[in-house]
Amino acid sequence: MFKIKFSFLIIVMVILFTSCQKESSNLSEFQSVASTDLLLTKPQVNVLLANGINPLQGEKVTKLSTEIFGQQVDGIATSDYFLSYEQIDDMVQDGSGKRSKLYATTNRINLPQYGKRTIRVGGVINGIDGLNNQQLLALSSAVRQYNNLFLKKLRFQFVTITEAEANNGRDNRGPIDIIAFTDSRDNFVRDADGRATFPANGNPGPFFGIDVNTRNYTLKNNTILIMHEMGHTLGMAHADFRTRRTCGNVQPLDPVLGDLLGVQNVTGVCQIPGTDASGDFENSIMRACGFFVFRSASFTSEDRRAFKRLYAQVESPCDQSPQVNVNVNCKNLSQANRDYIIRYYGAETLAYYIQIGVICP
Repeated sequence: MFKIKFSFLIIVMVILFTSCQKESSNLSEFQSVASTDLLLTKPQVNVLLANGINPLQGEKVTKLSTEIFGQQVDGIATSDYFLSYEQIDDMVQDGSGKRSKLYATTNRINLPQYGKRTIRVGGVINGIDGLNNQQLLALSSAVRQYNNLFLKKLRFQFVTITEAEANNGRDNRGPIDIIAFTDSRDNFVRDADGRATFPANGNPGPFFGIDVNTRNYTLKNNTILIMHEMGHTLGMAHADFRTRRTCGNVQPLDPVLGDLLGVQNVTGVCQIPGTDASGDFENSIMRACGFFVFRSASFTSEDRRAFKRLYAQVESPCDQSPQVNVNVNCKNLSQANRDYIIRYYGAETLAYYIQIGVICP
């Protein structure tokens, strides 16, 4: 598990959000470091950084290939996020910054010109990936918390669905926008409490999973966990994405390489106007880790401000943000700085940065 005063950094990629504690790609430049590690190319790393995802510090990137409700899922897992190869392809190939920003209008959930859009959230009730009664109650409570935000352009509907309906992506009343399930086989959530997909093609992330061990969590903690995961499916990034302070990071911000070691483009992440822009905010349901510290399952004032601004109008609040250059040059470091990285982060980290083009050979 995981100050914008809740920089609710929106992650909204062309298609595109958890650990919060626990289509085929044509990319030819992916390199395997170890059996489960995936080494991204420099442009790929840069677009992730520009979207508030830090694969260089505390968000280890691994391959993830599995089947979820009849759909083959191939991509990468980093921290509590899942991104398909297609998403990363689109982000890099676009290159303009428009589509590779956190909230490109094609990636934030599409909103109607008039009225509200209803997002149907389905909790699976049977099969090995079904939620138990307390988890279903937590999901219902989380959906109610989102409705209590009284967003101008979104409303949410909680429904229970069978495994077969999850496989079909719909029930007899229509499509299910977000599917919530227990990852009993641990092939998606893995070592996290939960993991979620990002908004894609104007729609919410299609599903999020929570770890089987969460069946033993309190109602409050499960509700908070689900609120967090839903936040990702709606386009929100971690409030402390720059530092991952809530995950125990105590390393100082690096004076040579950027905000965090290797994170040169992090300041290019767009924030929702009116929220804290530091990327180091803790008082939020969307903090990277440790959100069970909150005494109740309710949004903070910064959370409410961020969601309300994001889903109050058809136009994305960050459309006019600067473009992102995903092809910045590598940095030439002195031997002293190279030694610094090795001493505090390890020789493998230095080699990693060199391979992806962040540091010059």
